[in-house]
Amino acid sequence: MLVRLMSFDKALSVARDNRLNRNIFNDEVCICGIGRHDIPWGKQIIIGNDLKDEWYNVGDWKVPSCLFEYEIHPSNKDEILRYGKIITDDSVLSDVGIFTRIRLISCDGNLWYHKMINGKVVECKGVGKPNV
Repeated sequence: MLVRLMSFDKALSVARDNRLNRNIFNDEVCICGIGRHDIPWGKQIIIGNDLKDEWYNVGDWKVPSCLFEYEIHPSNKDEILRYGKIITDDSVLSDVGIFTRIRLISCDGNLWYHKMINGKVVECKGVGKPNV
């Protein structure tokens, strides 16, 4: 799953709010022993599954899940379908055997139009924000 580590400064604030260990090592502020230059803060990384565990390996470091930001991009159509909440799910089978399925999916704070033909995603685009 594609996620983004928070920037170091944002992670420091979240660590404070979550009462995580913050300390100074060699004149550098650290979060759970992880310094500003130890891992790719603010960068996208891939982890093995969704953010259900409490800690994840990033290089040689164990990072608490609260320091990740879940991120889905329109280019990753499978994640939108996998992790989103399906709002509508319509399908039609044409006379010539073409099966078309169109879904409206709420995911990552956005609404997505998701179209499949014969099981293959052919279109996926953001169409707005859900009403809350």
